[in-house]
Amino acid sequence: MDGIIFLLTGQNIQNADHPLVQVLFSGQLIDEEQDLGYGPGHYLTSDQVKDLSEQISKITTEDLKNKYNSKTMNELDVYPIWDEDSFDYLDENFKLLQQIYAEAANNDQAIITFLN
Repeated sequence: MDGIIFLLTGQNIQNADHPLVQVLFSGQLIDEEQDLGYGPGHYLTSDQVKDLSEQISKITTEDLKNKYNSKTMNELDVYPIWDEDSFDYLDENFKLLQQIYAEAANNDQAIITFLN
């Protein structure tokens, strides 16, 4: 998660203030009192999902590769520890995230995210 946030924002999850952080943590909490492991669940409405899906659908592997910098990621304490061979893992998971958002957008669905 933190690695994808870095590729989208150039920041780690603790400091990210970029709008694309919303793909994983919308800031719209389901129940502030409920702890699902690492805090409460976040949600996005179907309209927000469509908007974010459109934005992330334009991001290519090349775009991500250009932003990938394991040294900077480690300096910023992006979890876990990164090396030159870690990019493929992030790219694969980002493509999965794009698919999930595209399917939800096509089906007019909301998304709930949480860390456990």
